[in-house]
Amino acid sequence: MSPDRSRRVKSVFFGAILSLLLLIVPLLALEGLVRAIGWQISDDPYIHFGRVTSFFENEVFDGVEHKEVKSRDLYREREVSFPNKKVTGTFRIFCIGSSASAGWPHPKEEIYSEYLETALELAYPRRDFEVLNVSADAYAAYRNRLIFLEILAFQPDLIVVYTGNNEFLEPRRYSTRPRWYDPLAALAKRSRAYELIRGSPLGFRWFPENTLSAQSREGIAYEQWTKIEELPLVLRTDPEQLEKVVEHYEFSITSMLKVAKDKGIPVILLTVPTNLRDWQPNVSVVSAQGEQEKAWKKNYLAGRGALLRTDVKLAVEALTQAVSLDKGHAATHYYLGRALEADGRTDEAYASYDRARDLDANPFRAISRFNEIIRRIGKSFDNVKVVDMEAHFRAASHPHAPGFDLFVDYVHPSKKGNLIVAKNVYDTIVAGGLLGPTSAPFQHVPKINEYGMTYDETKDLGLQKTVLQLAMMMHQNETVVSVAERILASPGFKSLAEFDADTVTDADELFRAVVELERRELLAGTVLQEEKDKLTSRLNVLYRDTFEDYLKFRGQRGRSGGRRSGFCAECGSRTLSLGGGSFRPG
Repeated sequence: MSPDRSRRVKSVFFGAILSLLLLIVPLLALEGLVRAIGWQISDDPYIHFGRVTSFFENEVFDGVEHKEVKSRDLYREREVSFPNKKVTGTFRIFCIGSSASAGWPHPKEEIYSEYLETALELAYPRRDFEVLNVSADAYAAYRNRLIFLEILAFQPDLIVVYTGNNEFLEPRRYSTRPRWYDPLAALAKRSRAYELIRGSPLGFRWFPENTLSAQSREGIAYEQWTKIEELPLVLRTDPEQLEKVVEHYEFSITSMLKVAKDKGIPVILLTVPTNLRDWQPNVSVVSAQGEQEKAWKKNYLAGRGALLRTDVKLAVEALTQAVSLDKGHAATHYYLGRALEADGRTDEAYASYDRARDLDANPFRAISRFNEIIRRIGKSFDNVKVVDMEAHFRAASHPHAPGFDLFVDYVHPSKKGNLIVAKNVYDTIVAGGLLGPTSAPFQHVPKINEYGMTYDETKDLGLQKTVLQLAMMMHQNETVVSVAERILASPGFKSLAEFDADTVTDADELFRAVVELERRELLAGTVLQEEKDKLTSRLNVLYRDTFEDYLKFRGQRGRSGGRRSGFCAECGSRTLSLGGGSFRPG
């Protein structure tokens, strides 16, 4: 090699080394800085949150330093706080989960954690208790994990975990195929600096599909819109995406239990009960085609018509045949459940309701696979007690499936439901010996309000109006009518604001017409298209007026929804449908 060529090679070599050092040294410096500062950086392997700031803030009350909930998602208005230094002898319990765990939409005095604290105080009068509900609105398990990791530093004696209803809520996409850069990505995720950048607004712009904000939920308007529009979600309809959702849920639960075990903290893990009997699937996908689809539809409509005529045997026969022709149509399973229940076959009815919930193409309730994960994983940790709340709710509703007897809507327990949760958590604490022996059973002392009355959720018009709007959003036509009637019959109706009163009145009139039209169509075996079109037009106006920014959001997203949509792009305009938003892919 000539001297000139040798010098050029050396120059290129040392230039490459210098360039590499100029790249690596700043990154190493940034990595060291991030670690030295001690920022909490999410290590979720499925999505990127970046930096996770505290859900709590420091406050001083009566000269004592406290932590107080600062996040609106954690119901900041409840003013949950606790001393930084736990008072000696105090037994501190944290309850985490989403809105069902939070007891929403009940007032803070009428939620399961409050009932639990009172029962513990009565059973152990010489002990002090802090039962701190830090559940968050519309949080999936991967978000609850962020809260869980923070509260470990707050000296918990026990953590109660009740989560699983929101795993399909936020739009995201999971990688399901091996990629050439996966090993590099796995190596990069070990870097806190990389995760900080990856979860930043800049990272969101580059990789929006799996970057979420740790401090604010993504896509809540999106979630409402997909339900109003009755759109199937790719996270549910794509089998590979569904498997990733389930896998992610298992990771979130398992990782929480592992870190709690490492720190010697007991955990009570609840399965997630849902309203199976009185809340229809939001979206049902038709998979049958051609002559098979025609046969399915004939049997489906015949079965529903027979139900209306109380011809139970024919309803069961026709709907059973419809299920055999399209096993994946959620509404078919739901109405078969109604028919089987009417025929006295309640165990079979429960199985049909359960299947209908699992097949919903726009899920808003925990699917059965999540509860199977909880039951399985809980057995492998000696610091964990599993409370099968799904089984307890089923027993309380026996012989029927759980419905409005235990829920105010699709997943949020009624007062009776909250008492069931509190009692079974209490019984598990006592049986586990965490507080020593007691012979006191669970006790509930109803609170008396300023009017000398105990709490009655059916007379809580704020709660009832919320349920009405949820039922409207999810096209639970019969429920809208029954809730509207309850509000209209209440002595407090006249005290509602004009907008709220008009919404209730309009919903009662319009959804009553929708239910009646559907009944006439099913009994006649024909489609009354002209009347349906008129009602659809009026419904769209009601939705536009009731749900803030609905049309604005719809216009911004467009029909395809963009890269982060997560829903089926081939949907037509929403219209009245027989059976909870039946949809057939294009």
